[in-house]
Amino acid sequence: MSYRVLVDPVDGSSARSNEPGRADEREEDESMNGVLILNGGGGMGDYYELIKRYAGGPDAPVVTIPTGVSNASSDAFAPGMQELKEHGFSNVSVLHTRERETADDDWFIGVLTESKAVLFHGGLTSPILDAYQGTKVQNEIVNLLERGGVVAGFSAGAAVAGSVVIDRPLYDVLGYRTGLGLIRNAIIDVHVIARNQHYDLTEARRAHPETVGIGIDVKTNVVIQDGYLTVCGSSYVVMSDTDPAGESTERLYFLQDQDLYDLEERRPLRRHWTTRPFVRARERSMSNAQWDSITT
Repeated sequence: MSYRVLVDPVDGSSARSNEPGRADEREEDESMNGVLILNGGGGMGDYYELIKRYAGGPDAPVVTIPTGVSNASSDAFAPGMQELKEHGFSNVSVLHTRERETADDDWFIGVLTESKAVLFHGGLTSPILDAYQGTKVQNEIVNLLERGGVVAGFSAGAAVAGSVVIDRPLYDVLGYRTGLGLIRNAIIDVHVIARNQHYDLTEARRAHPETVGIGIDVKTNVVIQDGYLTVCGSSYVVMSDTDPAGESTERLYFLQDQDLYDLEERRPLRRHWTTRPFVRARERSMSNAQWDSITT
């Protein structure tokens, strides 16, 4: 089994595993070799430094996608361009459209073929999904991961990387949406503790029990590579998962800076003092009497 950075082909020809929360069985060369760097919004932390580290330095060719922002443009004044310049990036291109037909044109995706990193700006998830989900842009981003590149996103730009998206503020109208699927069988949410949204993550997982929930709080990043998620930042990442032995019991883990989550074995690890899994949060299947008995 592999739970690396994986994606379903746009044509949907590869079905998901029926095993809850597990990725498909695939040949080794079908796994992605790249890195996902995702930020929970509300402050960047080491976001840009992580991108430079994994993409190969400030001169690496980078493509920024500002489509999630209402005033997005494709010129030198596009949202996010100033921040990239301030952090020393010297080879930046902008990719932006609101038209799916454009996102399927070969001339439009050409800038992605030579890039080492793609960055999704924040804003709203729906404009990003409306423009790119199921198009050649999505396919080319998958190709970038296959050749060992970096895909990064902050806030809404991070949420779209999952296979299922809680599409705020349109959830009440559109419900859950299909994401870009850059990590398979996963729901990614942001601002989770600052906005008390980790309960939404749990509800989303109940509706999609095959998934693992990754809730990234503000000023916090995660790096996903080789089947491990690593936390980098000043707040927490909330993991919502089921028992790795196959039980339906829900588990919540609150991970802090330098903690890891083994996405294949479905367990948290604390790097800085032990490689043993740490004690899990309360299981929802416990009765109040059972919980009281072990805490009093």
